[in-house]
Amino acid sequence: MTDRPEGAAPRSRKRMLVLAAGALILAGVVTAGVIAASANGPVQANLPTVSTNAIDSAAAPVAPAGEGAPITISGTDPITGRAVSLAAFTGKPVVLQIWASWCPGCNEEAPALAKVIAARTDVHFVGLNYRDNSNDAKGFFTKYGLSFPNIADESGATAIRLGLQGTPTTVFLDVQHREVGRIVGATDQAGLEQAITQLTGT
Repeated sequence: MTDRPEGAAPRSRKRMLVLAAGALILAGVVTAGVIAASANGPVQANLPTVSTNAIDSAAAPVAPAGEGAPITISGTDPITGRAVSLAAFTGKPVVLQIWASWCPGCNEEAPALAKVIAARTDVHFVGLNYRDNSNDAKGFFTKYGLSFPNIADESGATAIRLGLQGTPTTVFLDVQHREVGRIVGATDQAGLEQAITQLTGT
């Protein structure tokens, strides 16, 4: 039987303590991310994200690239009745807004969204109208002076496929329509502007 080298047991215990401490720190980070992603009210664009290249308030202004397969959605615009396909929006990044007329946060965010849409021509704005009806969606757009193409998602299946955690959700897509990051919950004009500036790198 080989004798254990002197000091081996203490070193082994120390290694186990270090590993255990690391696991606790990692668990805390994951929990904080989940809390941030499900928070209500205004949130910063760098909190709830789904990509390692996600929008980060501390990052340099370089347009990030998304990961995974491009998002492909299409359907009927509840406002105009026209066919809308995300694939038709090319040459610029896309800001995909998942919203509903009955959603308190969507109503809270709408005035800021209208101002940002009027000011930013460097991105495409496309909406996904979640579990709503055409009349209420039209009323919402009239109330807030909104004008951008939408896709009706009456069953909610498309939003669920996109990983919806709450409304409103703003999903930022690169030029290839791959997700870069998202804001879950209502934000303000400054939050939207900051996120779009980081999305475009300008």
